[in-house]
Amino acid sequence: MVRHLKRRQTPHAAQPKSEYLKISTVEEGMFQVKNPVEPGLVVEYVKRVHSPDVHAISLTGGEPLFQLEFLASIMKALKGEGYKTYLETNGSMPERMDKIAFLTDYCCCDIKDETAGAAENWRRLVELELKTISILIDNGVSVFAKVVVTSETKPENVEWYASKLSRMDCPLCIQPVTPIRNYRPPSQRQLFSFTEAAAKHLGSDNVAISVQVHKFLGIP
Repeated sequence: MVRHLKRRQTPHAAQPKSEYLKISTVEEGMFQVKNPVEPGLVVEYVKRVHSPDVHAISLTGGEPLFQLEFLASIMKALKGEGYKTYLETNGSMPERMDKIAFLTDYCCCDIKDETAGAAENWRRLVELELKTISILIDNGVSVFAKVVVTSETKPENVEWYASKLSRMDCPLCIQPVTPIRNYRPPSQRQLFSFTEAAAKHLGSDNVAISVQVHKFLGIP
């Protein structure tokens, strides 16, 4: 299905070939271990850095669902240790999500804006992402959608996403794009037009603005 959509992915996200896995902890700093690693090693390091303020273990990428078997093994192991899981996904593979939704406590699922250029059939991609969200909700996952917006984003598109999400009672988080390559973030006026458009369907309680704070804090 992804191939049919001609989705534009970072090549190494689907087929990672890194010889080493990078691990970073506050106490030990950055170091490497040789790939491939066992799920048990990941859980071991999670337990080593655990502290009372840990809310959930974030599983992100690249796209985690490209390595479905490995991801499922990690999630099962984490759940077995009593951890809650927080998955971040591009939402383009609902058939894969269906296999691990029961292992997911929280999820941030992308809604790709038209300006992202993520697929030739953009509307079809959005429908797949909405199907992924529906699967998560049916499995009792606490999920929200995230859309990255640019200076070229259309308010009517944001309103379309919101109208679809409102039928599933799914909140929407609007995130200005990080200025890279040819992408420009929206102006303040544009950003407010997006939140207003979304709130027409979702209400003010289910619309938020997100920024990538970790980049300002220097956190990898």
